[in-house]
Amino acid sequence: SVSLPALSQEASESRSSFAESSTQKDYNIPQHIAVIMDGNYRWALERGKRGEEGHEAGIVALRKLVECSVAYGVRAVTVYAFSVD
Repeated sequence: SVSLPALSQEASESRSSFAESSTQKDYNIPQHIAVIMDGNYRWALERGKRGEEGHEAGIVALRKLVECSVAYGVRAVTVYAFSVD
């Protein structure tokens, strides 16, 4: 299990700016986002990297998704991740 730290400064500032300038309705922000993570290992191998580097890149991408979701008021994020590698 990966625990994510508090919102980064950038995401926090983005959230404040968004809240001041508009509402969630103005941009039709979804309440729930679902993601199926697949192919990180394959992505790394195709680029001549170790498979584990693909998993690490997936964690970075997931962190960005969660931070942006929080910043823009998405209420739920569902992530399905699996691996046979």
